[in-house]
Amino acid sequence: MDKDPIKDLFKNYEPQMPDDFAFMKALEYKLDSVELIREQSRRMRRQSRCAALIAIAVSFIAGGIASLFTPYIIDFLGNLIPADFHSGIIPDEATEYKVLSWLTVGLASVISCLSGYEISLALIRRRHTD
Repeated sequence: MDKDPIKDLFKNYEPQMPDDFAFMKALEYKLDSVELIREQSRRMRRQSRCAALIAIAVSFIAGGIASLFTPYIIDFLGNLIPADFHSGIIPDEATEYKVLSWLTVGLASVISCLSGYEISLALIRRRHTD
């Protein structure tokens, strides 16, 4: 006869089966917990979408306003660097400060987009917690 230690270990094991009422109560509790997590996940997704739409709108508006002020930005950047400053490294387009001004406009749009997202998400979450 072959001795199997695992069979011997479980030979006298007789687990108690819980009654149906306790099992159903525990199952309902776990299902309610899962449903609560799903609802919170849906709410957070909805809040993030709303905040993203607000951030996109703010970014477009800020980009449009910054584009309108581009001539003033070019003049401002032109006044920062002396007129007699010439270098062979800087191409002619950059000496007119157009590239730098458009980079400034893009940076303003990105900063306003990120700020708009963070502010709108904070306001949305605060409104839902009150």
